[in-house]
Amino acid sequence: MLPPEVRERVGALKEALKCKVGFHAHNNLGLAIGNTLTAIEAGVDVVDGSLRAMGAGGGNAPTETLIAVLDRLGIDSGVDLYKIMDAAKQWMLSRLKQRRLGRHPGVGIYRRLFQFPASYRPGCRAIQRGFPDI
Repeated sequence: MLPPEVRERVGALKEALKCKVGFHAHNNLGLAIGNTLTAIEAGVDVVDGSLRAMGAGGGNAPTETLIAVLDRLGIDSGVDLYKIMDAAKQWMLSRLKQRRLGRHPGVGIYRRLFQFPASYRPGCRAIQRGFPDI
């Protein structure tokens, strides 16, 4: 989603529901942090992130980045920035030791840009192969 879509949907949910509303962002277009901030501004109660942005496609909002941004904005997340950064570093080092460097987000980006359903990964991979620079 784009930030205006996040604002609209969170607003509609907050207006229609009598429960807490959460937000989980994907980073396929590089907007996970921006969309999460927009969701917070729109009144969401709970936000989600993942260490080192681990997740399918382009990943999720990286928790360590999100905490740093919230700290800069003066929003208390209740998470120690330096501890979460250390955890992210340790995770990265363990992945490097295992020689698993993660996936390129290209398939997820194509899937979102062309609005392919999640089940259409073969088509996305074919598009990606057409662009050898990626």
